[in-house]
Amino acid sequence: MCRGVRIAAVSCSLLLVMMAASAAGDDVWKQEVGSQMEIGVSNSGYRRVQLRCGADYMQVDVETDQEFGGVIYTRGSYHNRKPPCFLDPRAGRSFSLKFPLSQCQTKLDSEVYSNVVVVQHDDELIMPGDAAFTLECDFSRPRDITVSADLETGRPAVSSRISITDPDPAGKELPRHRRSTVSSESEAVSFSPDDVRPRKRRTEPSCAVLRGVCLFQAVAMATLKFKDPSPYVKGPQGAPPVDYLYARYLENIKMTSKEGNSQGKIQMALFGAGRAGSIHLSSMTQNPRVTVRYVVDDDQSKWIAIKSYWHLDNSEFLLSKDSNRVFQDAGVQAVVVASPTVCHEETIRGALLSGKHIFCEKPVAQDSESAERCYQLAARCGKTLFCAFNRRFDPAYSLLKERVRQGEVGHVQTIKVCSRDSPLPTIAYLRTSGGIFHDCAVHDIDIMCWVLGEYPHRVTAHEYAHTPEIAAIGDHDTVAVVLSFPSGTLGMIDLSRNSTYGYDQRLEVFGPRGMLTCNNERPMCGMESHIGLRGRLAEPIYFSFSSRYQLAYVNEMEHFLDVIQGKDMLKVLGHETLAVSKIASACEESARLGQSVELTWKAEDLPPK
Repeated sequence: MCRGVRIAAVSCSLLLVMMAASAAGDDVWKQEVGSQMEIGVSNSGYRRVQLRCGADYMQVDVETDQEFGGVIYTRGSYHNRKPPCFLDPRAGRSFSLKFPLSQCQTKLDSEVYSNVVVVQHDDELIMPGDAAFTLECDFSRPRDITVSADLETGRPAVSSRISITDPDPAGKELPRHRRSTVSSESEAVSFSPDDVRPRKRRTEPSCAVLRGVCLFQAVAMATLKFKDPSPYVKGPQGAPPVDYLYARYLENIKMTSKEGNSQGKIQMALFGAGRAGSIHLSSMTQNPRVTVRYVVDDDQSKWIAIKSYWHLDNSEFLLSKDSNRVFQDAGVQAVVVASPTVCHEETIRGALLSGKHIFCEKPVAQDSESAERCYQLAARCGKTLFCAFNRRFDPAYSLLKERVRQGEVGHVQTIKVCSRDSPLPTIAYLRTSGGIFHDCAVHDIDIMCWVLGEYPHRVTAHEYAHTPEIAAIGDHDTVAVVLSFPSGTLGMIDLSRNSTYGYDQRLEVFGPRGMLTCNNERPMCGMESHIGLRGRLAEPIYFSFSSRYQLAYVNEMEHFLDVIQGKDMLKVLGHETLAVSKIASACEESARLGQSVELTWKAEDLPPK
């Protein structure tokens, strides 16, 4: 609408002026509205303007008093926006515009070449504070040729003049005797704000008739003082830290995350290509640092499909009884263990004893004693044993933890976790899951202790099975836990196996200074509908863990690779996973006994601060 070079108050105000005209009568249109809005000459925004008259060109050099990101052009060339008549410098304080005397609508009158150069601070609009200069190169008066003649063309010496003028092409031109002009008897002349003559204050027309227009002018100009400099002058705007996807995009552009990868690709093996294994296989196949050397899975009927779908043409598929092939392959640096829990300890021991790093789905082993043996063996072998508590690597939870540790809510008084599973797991899965406390609640316990940096000294848990089939296998589908921490913080866990409206994942931290929450995320977060009288309807939340924590799974794999390449320190330590298992067992015992259970901790067992 307003891409011309007239002031916005004039060119974008048709509706309001029409309203003013309606109120004041038809005579309002006979008044000179432009005179109410004139821009006029300016002695600000520039430090110096210099004209140099060549034999066949004009050159104007402009120095501004601040960073300048507007445009500089000869009058009449704005819309073409082509050099040499137009300059879009983006940023800086010193600029030069050089154009032939035969171009850029330069006028010739009796050997006097003239043009107007406009210094416009906004890319699209001429506004008060912009400046314009009439440039004149006068070849009409002969001079001392031996001193100042153009020896190449034989032209007489030139005198030069700069006059300040109105940048608005519709503005009224001042008569020559009232112009602020600087002249020179040479080919170069300079003009500065000090050369501007004080203007006599003009008598403003009465607003008796133009009341509506004058009111509009006052409103339109009232916010002009808030006009920001061009964004090119201010410099590029950086993305907020929370935009983690943009940060990853920048890494890909700059390839900063790939530095140090000259050590070559990491050859890896996957044990178990089931529910969790397929998630990790997706991360591995899409990671430029990884080569999937082996897939170990006892369901041979899936091998061809897995190889075809993930393009694993150079990968070897094995049964678990042939795992030694993986352990004996010195080229394999790391393994991912996503097989049934009963197989974990044997696979971990074989991999560690053959010098390989391990990424393991929780739990590390069937019981705490076995898990502790695995961690002790990893320490003796000097290899990484990483237990994947994926929620620590979720961007929202990570940010919440960081802000809690910075004291944003003060001392945490309560922390609440709501975790309701979707879809309802199969009975076959539940039979081997280890129970709701060790399969589900461990994630909620871990995230709570990780955020707080402490472990509870007392837990009280209640459970119930509303689903007959779950009750029949001795498990529960609904759990409530209260955790008491030494600092006085109270933690609450609300846990269900069956949420029919999606995968419900919420976290709340409350303190004397306020509250922080992580609410449910949606795959179509910006989509809403307003149909009939049903009000505002949003799209459903994520359906299951694999979609809600997709980024967390990718991030935890990146972290594991960084650790084994020496780029990062392990963020999930062995004694932390053992502590979470101990707390889950205490909750299970509390629910069974119907009473609180006390916990004690050694100094070496406490979480890192």
